[in-house]
This record gives sequence, structure tokens and C-alpha cells, in this order.
Amino acid sequence: MEWHNEAPKWEARDEMLIIQVAPKTDFWRLTQYGYTYDSGHFYYQRQAGDFLAEVKFRGAYNALYDQAGLMARIDEASRSARWSHGSSRTGR
Repeated sequence: MEWHNEAPKWEARDEMLIIQVAPKTDFWRLTQYGYTYDSGHFYYQRQAGDFLAEVKFRGAYNALYDQAGLMARIDEASRSARWSHGSSRTGR
């Protein structure tokens, strides 16, 4: 596993990854307003071909837009990076 923007505090234990994120980090790829943010924490492995991922998220989502998810990323410049998140937003 590798880090893109390593989290300031993290631990891999059993089958869990516990992360404390830095404030004001995000991923946005070439939005309609021209924004590109690439400061979020991304713990990943390179994978060729098809794959299956099963994940569960749990967190202390306190602020608007706090969320966690699963990302499949082609490269840094690609608009094809995919980000999938569940109902982890705070609802504010």
C-alpha cells in the first residue's frame, strides 16, 4: 500500500485502517468552476485489470461535507478519477 498525501496520524490494524485527517483537505477534479484540489489523503495500491473491493466506513463526521469513500484513480491529471462515497455527509 502507498500514500498520496499521507495522513498526519494513521494506523493499520487487523483489517482496519484508522485515519485522523488534516483539516481542509479535499479531492476535486476539474470542476465546472475550474477548481482542482488534490490535497486529500489517499491510501492505495496499484491494480491492473478488474478488481472487487468491499469496504465499510465509520467516522465522526461533524462538519458540512465531512465524508469518506472509495476512489479508483487513473492518474493525477485525469478527469476519469472516480470517487464513491456513501451516506457519510453530516446533512447540515
